[in-house]
Order: sequence, then C-alpha cells, then structure tokens
Amino acid sequence: MSNPQNKSKFQAVLNALEAKQTKKKADTLKAKRTYAEEVKKAKPETGDQAIIRLTKEYKSLMQNLYDAKGNPLFRPEQMRPGQQKLRDLEKQLSLAQKARSSQSSFEETVDKNKAGEFARFYTNLPSKEGKIDPRKALYMSRLSMDHYLKNK
Repeated sequence: MSNPQNKSKFQAVLNALEAKQTKKKADTLKAKRTYAEEVKKAKPETGDQAIIRLTKEYKSLMQNLYDAKGNPLFRPEQMRPGQQKLRDLEKQLSLAQKARSSQSSFEETVDKNKAGEFARFYTNLPSKEGKIDPRKALYMSRLSMDHYLKNK
C-alpha cells in the first residue's frame, strides 16, 4: 500500500521540479528578451536604419493612396491627409540622408533641424525697426528649443 503512495508522491515531486525548471527557463528567456528590447530602445536610430524604416512607410502609404498605374484611389479632398503624410515622410527621409552622411543619429539630426527652424523663424520676425534684435532672436530660439526638447 505504501509503495503506490510513494510513487505518487515521487511523481508529484518530479512534476513540481519540472515545473520549477520550466518556469526558470521561461523567466530567463523573458529577461533576455526584455534586455534586448531595452538595449534596442537605448541605442539611437542611425541614418541607415531610419532610411530603411521610412522607405517602407513611404511605399506602404503610396500603395494605399495610388493604384499600380499611379492613379489615385480616392477623391482629391480625401487624399489631402495622405499627401501631407507623404510630404512629411519625404522631409524625414531627407533628414535621414543627412544623418547618414554626417554619421550622426537620426534623432540628433532632427533636433538640429528643429533648432535651425526656430532660429530662422525668430530672426525673420518683423519688428518696429525692421528686423528683430539678433540677441532676442537667439534667446527666443533657445527657449523654444528647450521647450521642444522637454515635450518631445
């Protein structure tokens, strides 16, 4: 009588041990996967990676907006948001090409471009004397850039 009970207890211990080992393996694999994802997030996107990602987005958007012959699939008023997205992707692609040529990250290039936009905006603002004071323009562009970076 004790022999079958011992076997069932032994089998229960074996099952518990296997479950524990399986859980340990699963936890290890999950930790490795999350670590790899975090490392991927921490590394900035290079210009080449950005070009590949953006060209895929551009091609898929083109397929959604136009047929194989190049004819639009929608009426012009329905195409405006898609065409705006195409223009935005084209701008981002040009920034990605700049990032690739300058060997900097895509994010750095986008930030430099945004800083240039702020500087051009504030230096071209009209004032009572004609143009705004360059010191004020620099100050305002720095404030705008700081605000942009905080809210990014």
